[in-house]
This record gives sequence, C-alpha cells and structure tokens, in this order.
Amino acid sequence: MIRPALVAVLLAVPAIASAEPPAPGIYSNVTLSEESGDLGGAELELIGTGADARVEFVLCEGWCNEILRAPVTFTPDGFGFSYTPHWFDENGEPVAGPTYHAEVERKGSGVTITITQTDTPDSFFGYVLRPIEQRFGLDVAAAED
Repeated sequence: MIRPALVAVLLAVPAIASAEPPAPGIYSNVTLSEESGDLGGAELELIGTGADARVEFVLCEGWCNEILRAPVTFTPDGFGFSYTPHWFDENGEPVAGPTYHAEVERKGSGVTITITQTDTPDSFFGYVLRPIEQRFGLDVAAAED
C-alpha cells in the first residue's frame, strides 16, 4: 500500500524540478498606442545568474522615463528586487518617493512581475512579460537620461 505522505512527495517532484529562475534576457509588454503615441507597460532585463545578477527595469505610463537598476535576490520560483523611483517637485528638486518591491516568477517562456509599495503591502499591481530580442522601453528611457 502506498502511503499518503509518499504520494504527496511524488506529486510534488515535477513541480519542484520545474521551479527555476527565469533565464537572463529581456522581458517586456511595452506597447505604443497608435492613437495617442503613449507608451505603456513594463520591461526588464535580467543580467547575470549568480551573486552579481542585477535587473534593469522600466515602468512606462505614458512614456518610459527612468531606468531603475537593482541587484536581484533569487527565490525558488524566480527573483525579487526593490527600487525607489526618482521623484521631483514642481521646481525640479528631488523629493522622497516610496520604495517598491517586485517579485518576478517564470511563466512559460516569459515572466510575471508583481509590484508592491513597501509601506502599503495590500496594494499591488502586476504584468505578464514575454521574452523579446531587443530592448524597447529600456532604450526609450535611456534616451531620456
């Protein structure tokens, strides 16, 4: 007779075996609105796989303005990173902005990203990003620097 605990372990093996972080590369869902000319979505590039791995990330809300760079911490299902966007007041002076934490998980050949403002963890938003060959939103933001 097969014991229930053994069945649970055997059923979990395929899930554990397939759990691995996303491959280094560029993941995006940034699109251009033909009607307004606005850019919307998110794009990230995972650079590296070891202790020095990092991400370059852009959130496009009308336009892709700022590349956010951060080290990543790998998890069993993907990786996480935190960032604080640079905000400015009406005079162009820097002001303190919120810090966000992003959790990225593999989803097929792409990834899902869930972003939470650290001081309001019950509020979050997310995207499904597909792999792409060349940077798009990140290059738009790089041109803004």
